[in-house]
Parts: sequence; C-alpha cells; structure tokens
Amino acid sequence: DTPGIDLRLANKIFKSNTIRIKSDYEELIRETFNSTIQEIDFSQSEAAAKTINDWCEQQTESKIKDMVDK
Repeated sequence: DTPGIDLRLANKIFKSNTIRIKSDYEELIRETFNSTIQEIDFSQSEAAAKTINDWCEQQTESKIKDMVDK
C-alpha cells in the first residue's frame, strides 16, 4: 500500500433497451468481469446520459462527472 494512492476499477455495460442479451452472456459478464448490464432507453438521450454520468460520478467519487455528452 502506498499512502495517498487509491486505485479502483469500475465497469458496467449500458445497453439499449431494444437489444436482447442471452442469459448465458449476462452470466459470463457477471462472473468473469464482476460487472452488470443495465438497460437504458437511448431514445431519451438526456436521461440516458444522466444515468451513465451519475454512475460514473459515483464510482469515481465525483472526480469524473460528465463522461458522456447529453
């Protein structure tokens, strides 16, 4: 451990609600990458961007606030 250094890894798949993913693939994502898949309605671009940006901001303790444009 190095004082003052905190390294974290976060990942998540945001997919369109119009795309279907096989349960085997979803399980692979969960088990292999310790990740999840979240459905988003990308036709609602501002709400989709807010969902992604809020998640990113939370994961980075507010260091990254606007990962994607609205």
